Amino acid sequence: MKDALLIVGAGYTGSRLASLAAEDGQHVVLLARNPTPQAGCQAVSADLDNADSIDAALRALDSRNLAWRIAWLAPPPKLDDGDIVPPDQRLKRLLSMLPFQPVRIVLASTSGVYGDHGGRAVCELTPPTPRTTRARARLGAEQTLLDWAETRVSHVILRIAGIYGPGRLPLQALRDQQPIIDPAELGPGNRIHVDDLARAFLSALLHEKPPALINVCDGDHASSSQFTLSVADVAGLAPPPYISLAQAQEVFSPMRLSFINESRLLDNSRLVHELGVSLAYANHRDGIRAALADKR
Repeated sequence: MKDALLIVGAGYTGSRLASLAAEDGQHVVLLARNPTPQAGCQAVSADLDNADSIDAALRALDSRNLAWRIAWLAPPPKLDDGDIVPPDQRLKRLLSMLPFQPVRIVLASTSGVYGDHGGRAVCELTPPTPRTTRARARLGAEQTLLDWAETRVSHVILRIAGIYGPGRLPLQALRDQQPIIDPAELGPGNRIHVDDLARAFLSALLHEKPPALINVCDGDHASSSQFTLSVADVAGLAPPPYISLAQAQEVFSPMRLSFINESRLLDNSRLVHELGVSLAYANHRDGIRAALADKR
């Protein structure tokens, strides 16, 4: 049987994964509300909040003589504040309607599920203690997959650090001289270049026996301020002014503060040694240079 890949959520990372998988000879289908057509890929439109739309999309797939693998990159529905982590209804709905049993499902989650660890190291054995609604929703998606797959379908959860790459650098903020927090006041950060993330996704999809839970980061733990300073240096822009962490609490957006107020050192040993991913951009400055040079 020929391998086939269904990518659910064809955005920034999904489009990169699609290109990589198509180059690898996979039969690739992009499923999203408004998927952008890509060379070598079939684009299928679906509203993940509408069962009839999902049913029509799945019927459009040719499942005969194809070994389907699923990459789930769609975000969970927005979550209200509260203590209960609900199931991801989008994921649950699609899984319940699949006309085939997939060979494997790989789910995009977030390293934010670990919460704040004061700059200490965390690995896949560290219990999740999410602090934000965004991270709690991702943890709900993880549990939805685990409840559905159990032991009958191979599955991998990727807990992904902050994603950067072409179009995802703070260039305008630097041009506007927006302040950053004094690097001396920040703990370690975690991130991954989008192309390394796409490679990690494809490896998790195709590996014979991948770990079921994998942290995805580059292992270069520069803080968010150090990263911004590196972007300024590589791009030839003036470095931004500094403010204190206390001042940032008054002027930064709640979203930005949600990242800054959590600090952990993410261990990527499973990614590199067990999944066997060779990172092209283990040094963030190399990743910045590549992002600036990529005009896609």
